[in-house]
Amino acid sequence: MIHYASTPNAWRRPSPEFTPYGQQGLIRRIAQPAIRAIEYKHLFQNYKQLTFFDTLALYFHLYHASERGEEVYIHVPMTAESDSNITVKKIDNQNYSLDPFPFAGDTLKLSCRGRYARPFSDDFPADRVGAALAEMQADTQSCDISLASF
Repeated sequence: MIHYASTPNAWRRPSPEFTPYGQQGLIRRIAQPAIRAIEYKHLFQNYKQLTFFDTLALYFHLYHASERGEEVYIHVPMTAESDSNITVKKIDNQNYSLDPFPFAGDTLKLSCRGRYARPFSDDFPADRVGAALAEMQADTQSCDISLASF
């Protein structure tokens, strides 16, 4: 289809707004900012969830069970629109509780394999660090995290 342009001798292709495909494109262009806002909310929610999981992992991996205590994690997303502060509390060396509990169900079993290491002395040869870590005995650490009971 060709539309008559404003000058008598000028013919042009139809504007995209006048074609069915163009109408969908126009709708997409109008809706795009709202879609981007929704996508951004979920993207930011995922980013904050990843940050929470990383810091929770550090809680278990940086400290021996005997050295852990109560920790509060702020701005943990519960939905794309709302955050909460989550408190992790040590019940004993194998059991921990979260308040509020951000996972489906009421318990979460964590298990990971690694090595307990202490800092090397300042004069320890840098080229021996990898071999020294490989020589350390591997161990499995497990714990149960449950709905808060405090």
